[in-house]
Amino acid sequence: GAIDYMDGASTHPYDWDGKFDVPTYRAKVQSFIDLFAEFGRPDMPIHLTEIGIRDHVEGGWGNANVAAAQNIEYYAVTQAENLGTVYQFSAINNYPNILWENGSGEQRWGLLNHGNERVPFSARPAAISTMAYNKLIGNAEMVNCYTDDQNLTYVYHFKRDLDGKDVIIYWTEYGSETFGLKLGTG
Repeated sequence: GAIDYMDGASTHPYDWDGKFDVPTYRAKVQSFIDLFAEFGRPDMPIHLTEIGIRDHVEGGWGNANVAAAQNIEYYAVTQAENLGTVYQFSAINNYPNILWENGSGEQRWGLLNHGNERVPFSARPAAISTMAYNKLIGNAEMVNCYTDDQNLTYVYHFKRDLDGKDVIIYWTEYGSETFGLKLGTG
């Protein structure tokens, strides 16, 4: 019954270990999309509310620069693979100077520093990378992609509608790889 009254659906596809994993993310979101298709609404607008990467993960490997890079990966995969509309979890770090002591897991997600930080509400690396992504890619169309989930290597080729320029996003989790791209530049 409720599906007849819905004009969109929202999910929180977090990867709680703090490391963005494309196959896991894609599978979570696709299963949500498939659920609506199963009930006759394959066109249901999907809103991925609350995405993000904490900049501190128990065990110590995470940091603000890793969170900034992985935010871009979230946005690129979502836009290129047409998985939905993304909304960042939190604009502001709600719990300054607290890591895991309170056990809530709700801290260190924000794009801006908390008001009690040395420079109140200053941009954190994830804010800068998110703004750069929006400026460079924004409403660009995905032209081509290469994804290799086994080797965790991803290449997305976008064409900006604003000026027709090509933008490439590439990352790999293991080693290095060389790719040749034909962009029609001569």
